[in-house]
Amino acid sequence: MKQHVFIQVSLQELREFIHESVSEAIQASDNTNKSHEKDVMDLKEVAAFLKVSRHTIYRMTHKREIPHYKKGGKLYFKRSEIEAYRDSGKQLTQDEFNEQARLKIAR
Repeated sequence: MKQHVFIQVSLQELREFIHESVSEAIQASDNTNKSHEKDVMDLKEVAAFLKVSRHTIYRMTHKREIPHYKKGGKLYFKRSEIEAYRDSGKQLTQDEFNEQARLKIAR
């Protein structure tokens, strides 16, 4: 059984309470959306992130060279996958190369 508690507040206090509650809800919603926006990128954002043209991104998706998702005719990209794609092209330093060679020879 639910219990109800009634308190007496002025109209101004009620307005302030409602305003604060709505503001907090909007801020929480904005933070959730911003978090999601950071995780998912569109074509324009990926092109800017990789410093290539949008045409290049289209070509890369067509050739399946870059991880992507397509929904409703629109391309989407996960930021983590694009960062991993970018980082996969890392060139080893001479020391890293020598260490990998040493480990392969030691097998």
